[in-house]
Amino acid sequence: EFALYMLEACHDALLRAVGGKVDARTAETSAIHQIFGGYLRSQVRWEKSHELQKLKAKNGPMKTSSSISIGNTSNTFDPFLILSVEIKGESIEKCLAHFTKSETLDRNNMYKTPSGVYVPATKRFTLHRLPRVL
Repeated sequence: EFALYMLEACHDALLRAVGGKVDARTAETSAIHQIFGGYLRSQVRWEKSHELQKLKAKNGPMKTSSSISIGNTSNTFDPFLILSVEIKGESIEKCLAHFTKSETLDRNNMYKTPSGVYVPATKRFTLHRLPRVL
């Protein structure tokens, strides 16, 4: 835990050395981020038919289905220096498998699509780019 705090302090000190406020993209170019940083992808998938059905219920009958953009996958990429995983498995591989396991979003935890309707979906984290040092 001490090493993690030390790593964050080094990262912050490097960013302060350039002076002024640093945007997120610039922060990702620091030496600390280049060595220890990675990217986490959060992917949400849903059925187009569920979204279309909810849109029809919300807005009434649509003239054509091509009048609105309907998707079924959303990807978000977030940089990380520290990857916190639960230590439940017998190995790091099992811990990472648990971390990247798909989660169902339904009932009171539905996904809000870009078109503004809530639909059942699945969400999954994956390691998009691994750090050079784990």
